[in-house]
Amino acid sequence: MLVVMLESQMWAVDGEEVSKSTVLGRCNEIFYKCVLTKSEERHCLPEGNRLSFKNMALNKLAESSSVYNGDFHAHSPLKMTDGERTDKNLHCAATKMETQPWFRVDLQNVHQVDHVVVYTGWSNGEPCNAYQVRVGVTTSWSEMTSCGEGSQAKDETIVCKDCLLGRYVQLQMKSVDASCHIVTCELEVIATVV
Repeated sequence: MLVVMLESQMWAVDGEEVSKSTVLGRCNEIFYKCVLTKSEERHCLPEGNRLSFKNMALNKLAESSSVYNGDFHAHSPLKMTDGERTDKNLHCAATKMETQPWFRVDLQNVHQVDHVVVYTGWSNGEPCNAYQVRVGVTTSWSEMTSCGEGSQAKDETIVCKDCLLGRYVQLQMKSVDASCHIVTCELEVIATVV
């Protein structure tokens, strides 16, 4: 049995074959036939599926720590999975100003996540620009694995440092300043089904 360490999580890889190829992130560098997460869940990637990466967040359920001005019509978290990358009339997903606000997308199945593309709306400046993206099989922030970090000052492509398995993708502000909010027009999760 081959054991691979991805960030702080231990993954066991079953089977004899580990093949290599290239793509934007690390998902196609190492092909896992089957993996066992540290919570003892087994997930397998069928042969031949590793090139079928696409935006798995499109039209999926999304939630947030809060909604800006309580205006669900204009700033619902569903605005970040509707396929609209621009901020028409400033109608993007937005949280109210609070300590470490967040957005989370439920991909509805476990996926192999390669990278995340964040299309930003407006920002209220430093120190409220830096955020972290995590991926996990549960909604617990502490149990999720970091994909990477970005800034609300511009659109970002966050390439996961390691190929990650997860059902949930969460973007959370790093600053503990209570006057920060997150504004995201679209969140694309480029992944394949496991």
